[in-house]
Amino acid sequence: MIEVDIAADPTDVTNDSYIFQKTEKLLKFGVEKVIWITTQAKKVTVATANDDWQVKDWHKDVDILNGISFNIGRYLTQKGSPFA
Repeated sequence: MIEVDIAADPTDVTNDSYIFQKTEKLLKFGVEKVIWITTQAKKVTVATANDDWQVKDWHKDVDILNGISFNIGRYLTQKGSPFA
């Protein structure tokens, strides 16, 4: 399952705290992997329950499932986006 959290309302916490709290809840619930894309920082955070979390530049490949990955920076560049 992939969830896009566009309606996040971190009014009582910082953006980082919101990401950390939401990720912990999802992992405790049983989600295998949580991937956050932060547009302002241009970073991708990958969290799993049994490993250290990784923070990558969004121009790096990110594994979603075995054999399936994405690279948001490359995609945006290919599409001519000014946000790449």
